[in-house]
Amino acid sequence: MQFVEFWRKWKTKGVLSLRTKGVIGTFEAAVAMPKQVLGEQYARFHPCNAWNPWHRSLNERFDQQFAVDTAGIRIIPELHSDPASNVHTRFKGYAPTPRSIFRRMLRQVSIDYSKFVFVDLGCGKGKVLLLASELPFKQIIGIEVSPELIRVAEDNLQKYRGKRQCNSVQLLCMDVRQFRIPAEPAVYYLYDPFDAEVMWTTLENMAASLAAAPRESYLFYLTPEHGRVVDQCGFLKPVKRTPWYSIHKASEV
Repeated sequence: MQFVEFWRKWKTKGVLSLRTKGVIGTFEAAVAMPKQVLGEQYARFHPCNAWNPWHRSLNERFDQQFAVDTAGIRIIPELHSDPASNVHTRFKGYAPTPRSIFRRMLRQVSIDYSKFVFVDLGCGKGKVLLLASELPFKQIIGIEVSPELIRVAEDNLQKYRGKRQCNSVQLLCMDVRQFRIPAEPAVYYLYDPFDAEVMWTTLENMAASLAAAPRESYLFYLTPEHGRVVDQCGFLKPVKRTPWYSIHKASEV
């Protein structure tokens, strides 16, 4: 029965394609279809996809192993509505960064961690802060606008069973645009946490700070939806680009 329904469905599509695209167009579409289907499945099951079932399973195992609560996807109300118009925007929320992706990104640059401050812009439940604490950073700072997620992150920091090399971790519940950029060399991390306007203002603040006191700094951007904003800011130069993340270094001033 399922085969009959499948055949009828694709027969209908085939007839429609022949009428609209002709024989050659239909043939080209048929040739391209396997590639498209494979691409969709690859995107679905890639670790950077927050709805990836394998991704969710690994996050749940991480939480069980280290006695924390970092898994799951949360919509952040503070980012999701305009109080004046009550108009809801496209999904912006929290999803945990895969541990393997985070480590892969950090391996792309060679730095002395002890000289750098690590800043997670939109830290959510704090999973990246936990992963960063396994490295000897000078200090770790998490910025999050949601009070609810900050409370979860605080609890995770207290319960985390992983081995830590950095115990200086600070959580700030605030709009990232109000964050005072640290004067030390820094690694800034983003997992597509906010829209282009907030991104632009944040980069402007960073640029002003670096212009006043030039220093080595990096931007790690997972799922770089607003990569064009980063490219247009002028002071960040690409170190590594992939379909799933980008790494930029502050240019010498």
